[in-house]
Amino acid sequence: MHPDARCGSSLLLLTLLACGGADRPPATQTATDSAPAAAGTSPALMAYVTNEGSGEVTIIDVALDSAVGTIPVGTRPRGSRVSPDGTKLYVALSGSPRCPPTMPDAECEKLRADKSKDGIGEIDLGARKVTRVLPGGSDPENFDISQDGTKLFISNEDVGEATFVDVASGKVEKTLKVGQEPEGVKLAPDGNEVWVTGETAHDVTVLRGIALLQAGRLDEALQVTTALTYDERRARAGVVSRQLTLR
Repeated sequence: MHPDARCGSSLLLLTLLACGGADRPPATQTATDSAPAAAGTSPALMAYVTNEGSGEVTIIDVALDSAVGTIPVGTRPRGSRVSPDGTKLYVALSGSPRCPPTMPDAECEKLRADKSKDGIGEIDLGARKVTRVLPGGSDPENFDISQDGTKLFISNEDVGEATFVDVASGKVEKTLKVGQEPEGVKLAPDGNEVWVTGETAHDVTVLRGIALLQAGRLDEALQVTTALTYDERRARAGVVSRQLTLR
């Protein structure tokens, strides 16, 4: 399936954060690249929207319903997550070509992919700039972040894999096969499972043993279960082919 066949010519993924600190404007400011909030003001609720076509993240003040800033991040930004401490935004970047829905698969496959542009951009929300690009496997589409902010769990759409990355070291810790065209990724509330949706196969792969990974016991970690059936998915999660929400 085309990289863009699900959503037309662009993809917008939105991340909300109840922002505090010097980089977030109060809700009374105008919709421009805003100045830091004054001490003692209430933090504004911000939305961070990835713009796949322009390679930017747009910052939206939710109270104003207006854009208040833009951050250049890299090629084809898609999935995004805010770090648990609220200081960083992580964005999936991809060097794979964008193919319109009308383009045949055979023609799309002829387009050149620049794998040097694949990765997970780390954005300092105070400075509003990319500070580094972490490895993310091939064509990272979406991801989730561990509850302590130390690990990223990434779906690699073009190769049917999930890549796990240690944030501090910036190194890949594990790569596993999952369903075809993996997209949505969600860490379970107990922190010990990662669920990955497969768009083409309409399935969900469950990766168990995340707690062992957190403890550094890689040889024992990350058992891959058989993809859930439709009835099991419906009973245990609200699932669509691209995103996943655990109850």
